[in-house]
Amino acid sequence: MTVDQILMRSDCTTCSTSTGYVATKNGQDCVYCCGCGGWQYNRPRTESGREVRSIRSNAEVAPSQRARVLARDNYTCMCGKGDDLHVDHAIPLAVAAELDFVDELIRSDDNLVTLCVECNIGKSVTLWEARMLYRILVLRRKQRNA
Repeated sequence: MTVDQILMRSDCTTCSTSTGYVATKNGQDCVYCCGCGGWQYNRPRTESGREVRSIRSNAEVAPSQRARVLARDNYTCMCGKGDDLHVDHAIPLAVAAELDFVDELIRSDDNLVTLCVECNIGKSVTLWEARMLYRILVLRRKQRNA
């Protein structure tokens, strides 16, 4: 297998090599050093020429919270896929606001799920009733605090 080499932004700090290769991981182009194989940086799609995604990042979920949820779900969507992953609310924030659900619980890790891009985009039709999901979240919280 041949690997297309690219000129990296800067030399590798480990082995001083200036060439690298790109490998896609979870939908992100990652640049690795050709000399030592170490990760260097995530290559933006504008730099690689790949189509820029049009799905907006969820500003409600902090990067640390997103990392916790992805790790909790073993970096796998509910459908079994493990690439191009999103973290989304099981009970959408708009639905929670309409039903006067407790804000702290809705924004917790318990209400976040790992989804692949297809499941996240296709989630516009609610699979579960919001009130049932809320009861599950409340019970989960009570069990954890007991």
